[in-house]
Amino acid sequence: MYHAGFLWEPSLLYFPAALHLWASWISRHSRSVIGSVVLGWLFIAMPQVHASSIILLALTLLLWLGRRIRVHYPAAIVGMAVGAVTLIPTIVVWWHNELPAVNPTDGFIGRGLVLVFPLLKAVLYWIRFISADAGGIIKGTMFMKSAWATASMSHTILSIAVKTFYYAGMASIALCIPAVYRFVRETLPNFRSPVSGARDWIMQYALYAFAAMVIAVALSPVTTQSWHVILILPAACLSGAYWFERKWNEAGGKWLRWAIVALIVIRIPLVLAFGFGHDRYRVRSLEDVIGDGQPSEELIRILPPQEPPK
Repeated sequence: MYHAGFLWEPSLLYFPAALHLWASWISRHSRSVIGSVVLGWLFIAMPQVHASSIILLALTLLLWLGRRIRVHYPAAIVGMAVGAVTLIPTIVVWWHNELPAVNPTDGFIGRGLVLVFPLLKAVLYWIRFISADAGGIIKGTMFMKSAWATASMSHTILSIAVKTFYYAGMASIALCIPAVYRFVRETLPNFRSPVSGARDWIMQYALYAFAAMVIAVALSPVTTQSWHVILILPAACLSGAYWFERKWNEAGGKWLRWAIVALIVIRIPLVLAFGFGHDRYRVRSLEDVIGDGQPSEELIRILPPQEPPK
């Protein structure tokens, strides 16, 4: 909800992520023409949207090498050709030597593998995507600011409630760590084994997505941030659902059932908190947005004309 609530590149990644899962699903048993066209199109078109789409490319290759999908090669080539049409403006700009530099100015390929921390950070993001932890998003709301919280008794009560949900969301990570551990432990032995059913295929897809994320982050020249791996949010949630389903059906686990329900329900007040309290979604004057700075010429051109005072 947060990443898709304003206009920037990561907000455009959720649909292709779901599209990739669907195209892979219909290509799991037979060489689907439609599925291969979509996969071919994603292979060429998505890198233009965001560099993190390399995760989808790695995932596609891993699924193909692991025989989890079957590719109709002529259809895939057609999809790539359609995706290449969107490259025409980039090619024109490149031809006129006006293409801006897109490579990072620092770092090196394989930095995540050498320094280790960026790789571990990506694994932590996978766990956080399953949990209700919203991190700095809630911290950025007006409910967490002392000036607002002490303005009145109602503000104080609401601020305490939001802080309670915030810390409960952080605590939910403790529930999701064993979920990811059990998912990997039970799914990894079947990494190359034939898939017996639809449910097993979905779990294998999530595992291959985890592997694709690790590969992409290991090669990345920059330190991982949440929007770098937001593309694997659906796969991460699938891995959590796997463990929650197992625990839900186990005998004597009533307390865990309540914890799972709380993990889902707590997301509602958290979404309302940043939806109504975060600066990105509150109506503010231009002066509040840019502070003491002056708006750039690019910003002035896109701003709507100011209405005359009434």
